[in-house]
Amino acid sequence: MRQWKMLESGPEPLSQPVYLDPSAVVTSPATGILYPHVEPDRMVEQGTVLAHVTDFFGQALAEIRAPIGGLVLYVVATPPISQGQPVACIGTPRARTNS
Repeated sequence: MRQWKMLESGPEPLSQPVYLDPSAVVTSPATGILYPHVEPDRMVEQGTVLAHVTDFFGQALAEIRAPIGGLVLYVVATPPISQGQPVACIGTPRARTNS
């Protein structure tokens, strides 16, 4: 907003921005009860179990694994989940290089 003269002051521009590229939203393959295994702001490797889903009687339906390695940006914390709903988002931090 400072650039457009809407404000006289504000935070300085970032000197070393970090981009999250690639990123992936992981969805539930089944409807049931979600049990997260990771927390936001944690680095994970590709294939790490992020959560598992059971049916309403406790029988395991699916394991949800990280499709890419990176930083866990969010994990859904509400237990009931439907097939296709987001479970987590992972972004791979990349520092911007000046070329």
